[in-house]
Amino acid sequence: MDVFQQGLYFGSYFVFPFLLWCIYRYTVKRSRIVLFLFVLSLLFVDMRFIEPNIVITREESFSFSAHGENEGTEVRMALLSDIHLGVYRGKRFFAKTIDTVIASNPDIVLIPGDFIYYISSEELVILFEEFSRIDVPIYAVTGNHDAGYPGPYTSSEIRRAISASGVIFLDNDITSIDVKGKKLRLVGLSDLWEGDTNYSVLKNIRPEDNAIVIAHNPDTVYDFPSYDADLVVSGHTHGGQIRIPFLYKRAIPSSYGFDKGWYDVESLKVYVTSGLGIIGLPLRFLNLPEVVLISSQVY
Repeated sequence: MDVFQQGLYFGSYFVFPFLLWCIYRYTVKRSRIVLFLFVLSLLFVDMRFIEPNIVITREESFSFSAHGENEGTEVRMALLSDIHLGVYRGKRFFAKTIDTVIASNPDIVLIPGDFIYYISSEELVILFEEFSRIDVPIYAVTGNHDAGYPGPYTSSEIRRAISASGVIFLDNDITSIDVKGKKLRLVGLSDLWEGDTNYSVLKNIRPEDNAIVIAHNPDTVYDFPSYDADLVVSGHTHGGQIRIPFLYKRAIPSSYGFDKGWYDVESLKVYVTSGLGIIGLPLRFLNLPEVVLISSQVY
């Protein structure tokens, strides 16, 4: 944590004595300016201390109905992205996140990257040990922060450290898995900004496959050589993180207007989660951290 981030993080606690001062001043002199500062401070408390620490479960549904005429089997996929452990996120928040994942009772867990945000080497392995509490398969790819954009580590270092907790990385790789007797084809792509994305792995998808692509940056889909996959799950955008109306979209790092939620790109369904973490400013507004549970009919 650099000097600026330290000042920002710990200095934010001064809002509480400032609130007390506002209450005192308003009782002495009922000033509109003091009242305005009081309301503004309450809003800051919400953005800094309340919203960033609430983890919700968002439920979505998806069907691979094009691949079968018989009744499908429901597969529950927990999607969590942009965890960003390090500067602003620690063990307590991550334990709460894992509790939320376990409570959602998924069949598999998918993680489209950005595990860290300037994490120390001492914390890197220890904090992610929480993953070992999840008793279903966890598949992931790395994101731009995991690949040193920005950050002190390389994506290979992150994969090596976190896979010790049972996470299976699929960067530029493909695998088939059986879930409740149904086959899923999972494809992982390395991060777009890292510049090491191998799109040729997508050519291994067959039209009859129930295929899911895990890609950190949703912009990646516009470089796909084909659209035989059914679903792409991504993060990266944080949904703007601080969703001030009419302004937040200017902060979203997407060249194609991705925000959060469902999108159609050619024949693909793309789901973008606003994720869990915080970067830059330790704030979230109108944008609670989320674990997304996608219930899918698999044929």
